[in-house]
Amino acid sequence: MDAYGLETKSNRPHNGNSGGSLERSSKEIIEELTPKLLQSAEPDLTIVVGSEEFHHYKQILCQACPFIDTALANEMKESTESCLLFPDRKPNVWRLVYLMLDPFVSEEEKDGLFKSLPNPLYGPFTAGDVRALGLEGEPALKTTSELLELLSFLDYLDMESLVKQYDRQLAKHLVYYHINVPLWVGGPRVHPSGYVSWLICKSYPCPLTLKVIKERYKVEMLLVAFELSSQTKNCRLSTLVCRFDSVTKFLLDDQCGEEMWQHLLSHVDFPDELLDNESREELVDDPCFKSLLEMAGRSIGKPANFECPAELQD
Repeated sequence: MDAYGLETKSNRPHNGNSGGSLERSSKEIIEELTPKLLQSAEPDLTIVVGSEEFHHYKQILCQACPFIDTALANEMKESTESCLLFPDRKPNVWRLVYLMLDPFVSEEEKDGLFKSLPNPLYGPFTAGDVRALGLEGEPALKTTSELLELLSFLDYLDMESLVKQYDRQLAKHLVYYHINVPLWVGGPRVHPSGYVSWLICKSYPCPLTLKVIKERYKVEMLLVAFELSSQTKNCRLSTLVCRFDSVTKFLLDDQCGEEMWQHLLSHVDFPDELLDNESREELVDDPCFKSLLEMAGRSIGKPANFECPAELQD
């Protein structure tokens, strides 16, 4: 650990080396970019995250984060002891938070985290995925959950602009994978429930990411209805059963269920008497809902492919 509380090695490019990248320690970067007066001083702020301590410079963090500046400006315990406590946060997530606040890390390097981020629908990359996608080394963010916890921490620190910026980055990342990366990247794998992605993300401050998941699954919901119908036999039954299960979970979700239901009703025709006499929850919970969706699917064509939402089109 260095004075920043970060790992002592980094895979940042060396500005003076045009032929590749060199491992550089945070200490080396500090010595190169930090004013000499600050270099000669000992770190004067302790951040305790979970059970781990990190040692930083007040000047750097107070300039980068108004929340920390305010906390240390008040005549309170945190200010007098020069110590901030985040007992319910994870140390590895603080390292990511500091990376985003670090004035010595370029925006390009920060954005590069997202280039190796795995899709939450499919989980962490396998070695085969790394080869197939042409990635190099081990990604800094191993799971989307880590990024979501990063967004949550930044939100807690009132870093609204960063939360919006990295929510947008994650949303664009998911769009890329939904459009460009096939299911079988790097070899066969089991397709998990799309609803898992929603459960992972729904409680975090990432509205654009949640919109991408919902819009992608609105397409999937209609595709399941179409494939359940007699129009197609090109889908494995076991896979279709799992996908139908995800449809019902989306439709019953307390946060997005009504929106998904209205989208379904705008494309398929259910008997009016059923809609008049039963609630969404009663219909979806009914054992006959699968047959009902199958019959309704006969009246629709194959849905159009998922497209990037307008808010994310540059």
